[in-house]
Amino acid sequence: MMYVGALIGFPMTIPAFLGFFIKKTPDWAGWGTLVVGGIVSYIVGFVINADMVSHAFGLEELTKREWSDVKVAIGLIGHITLTGGFFIASTLFYKPLRAERQADVDKFFNNLSTPLVSESTAQKKLDNKQRQMLGKLIAVAGVGVMLMALLPNPMWGRMVFILCGAIVGGVGMLLVKAVDGTVEDLEETVATEQ
Repeated sequence: MMYVGALIGFPMTIPAFLGFFIKKTPDWAGWGTLVVGGIVSYIVGFVINADMVSHAFGLEELTKREWSDVKVAIGLIGHITLTGGFFIASTLFYKPLRAERQADVDKFFNNLSTPLVSESTAQKKLDNKQRQMLGKLIAVAGVGVMLMALLPNPMWGRMVFILCGAIVGGVGMLLVKAVDGTVEDLEETVATEQ
């Protein structure tokens, strides 16, 4: 699973991550990096095998366990160097943007740096509803974990279930306690004033 995540996720993550820091790239750098990342993933996934690696480094034959670890490492190193390198190299082809396009890019980065704060009553009500629902679900899960102490285990094993259940249930109760009761009072005050 880690291997699949590395081969699929890295080609998408690298331009998204580097794009926050390296702004002077051509517009095609993102999708171009995805294509290069796909090629790197294909080569690592279907072309390179354990015999090639053993022969290249003069090693004895790799076991299945060793090969699975080496394969993940090769994929990550390949993406960091080749895929990331392609994105960075694309800065060599950067040309200043038209004024209209530059305004869009500046607006995008300005929006990224602007914190999103919603102080509306509707948002606070939604937050309260989510806290209450999640808190109750997590508290029930905590009770379920505690009930596993009834399974035949040594006493220390039962205590572990009780402790873990208490921690999970405690988090749930903290969420329920975090519900802000003043939101409903504020809404009633606003409604009576109108």
